[in-house]
Amino acid sequence: MRCLILLIAGACGLWASTARAQMQPTGQGANLSTLNSSTFNGGSNGAVGDQNGSSMSGIGYFSSTGLEGAERGYAEMLRGEGEYSRNTAAALIDLQTARQKAIGNWSYGVQTQWLLQDQWRERQRADVHRLSADQYREIARESAPRRLTLHQLTADGAINWPVVLRDSRFAALRVRMEVLFAERAFALRNYQPVAMANNREVRVVGDLMLAQLRRQLPEYEEHPAAWLEAKHFVESLKYEVMRG
Repeated sequence: MRCLILLIAGACGLWASTARAQMQPTGQGANLSTLNSSTFNGGSNGAVGDQNGSSMSGIGYFSSTGLEGAERGYAEMLRGEGEYSRNTAAALIDLQTARQKAIGNWSYGVQTQWLLQDQWRERQRADVHRLSADQYREIARESAPRRLTLHQLTADGAINWPVVLRDSRFAALRVRMEVLFAERAFALRNYQPVAMANNREVRVVGDLMLAQLRRQLPEYEEHPAAWLEAKHFVESLKYEVMRG
């Protein structure tokens, strides 16, 4: 294959040399052999020179033989392939560099997003007012049920009900609660243990009273203090059982 290329390139170079030689002027005693000799060998740059040393217009250096032309053509082909390979390698390097920068940008964006979220959480935690241990204990003490006074619950077990709990809807529950506390008072006066069944039933009746109070809450939107008083009263009744 290489020999075929060399032969074709040589033939083309020979034809070009002959054509250029025929185009040269033959005046002033110059003949074709002299023109070819001066064309092939004259000047440091290979250009045809006149008496003043100037080059002939439109004619540059060309191969002296067909074989040289073929070799030069083959060399140019190899140089072109080398430049193509070099340019391809440079393009691949640029592509990988672009990919690396894209990955870096994506990573930086993700890190920035998480950093902003962490900073937001820190600000949210800083804005929340943290209660001290003493404040928590004070809140627990205030919210805990309190013991009933002797006016609210007498020694013989009589209960002085608040106004809200005197409603007829609590009548059955009030009667059962009064019976239970009367039994407790009798047992305590005689230094007898209070039955566990009594304690459980007091808690059950208290829960039923609280459930009824929650159902009646809309009726006391204008007087919430009375509703809260009744709720705390029932919770205090249950608290008496837990202490006992």
